Amino acid sequence: KYAAGIANIMKRLGYRTVFWYGGYASWEDVKKFAEAQGFDEFHCADEFGTDTNNVWGCDDAVLFKHAEKYLKEEPKDAKVFHLILTMSNHAPYIIDVDKLGFPREAVRTKLPADISRDQNTLTELGHIWYADKTMGDFVANAQSSLPDSLFVITGDHMERFTFAIEQDARVLMSVPCIFYGRGVDCYWFNERSVGTHIQLAGTLADILGPAN
Repeated sequence: KYAAGIANIMKRLGYRTVFWYGGYASWEDVKKFAEAQGFDEFHCADEFGTDTNNVWGCDDAVLFKHAEKYLKEEPKDAKVFHLILTMSNHAPYIIDVDKLGFPREAVRTKLPADISRDQNTLTELGHIWYADKTMGDFVANAQSSLPDSLFVITGDHMERFTFAIEQDARVLMSVPCIFYGRGVDCYWFNERSVGTHIQLAGTLADILGPAN
């Protein structure tokens, strides 16, 4: 196990660790890797099934439905760390986002000059909308049943998005990171801070662990 691995650190802090993946266990041997790194449980599309023909796995709504069911069955005093890796904000963009409520034409009229207004770009934006909506619904439901939860929301890599106008490296390569929940202090971070994913485990240890 990596000493600074997130599952290893969370287990040392007394948490049960659960990995949720919207794809398949065979991708990069992710199931074997997660279990070798100390995750107590691993759940993925192999057990959920899929409702589309996406080669990457199941829609986010399917993944979150199973995670929500798990959360509702947890003992209220349980200390559990969940890592949820979603798939829908990823090509091929084949979810019918318009049927699900994506306001395509309203978005088209509000796009800035650096984003194209063609249908393919709008469909990709629709999948970003879908990923955001399903994630937001999950957070709201989880917070309702487990109000002392801490949520950390980020992406696993920069977006492979084609801009109509050339952008600088920060716009092209930055991935947002949100810390959200009761007790989170806005003064811990500022909008211009830059970090890396490898710092997440240490940040969680600093927030959740005992003093010093």
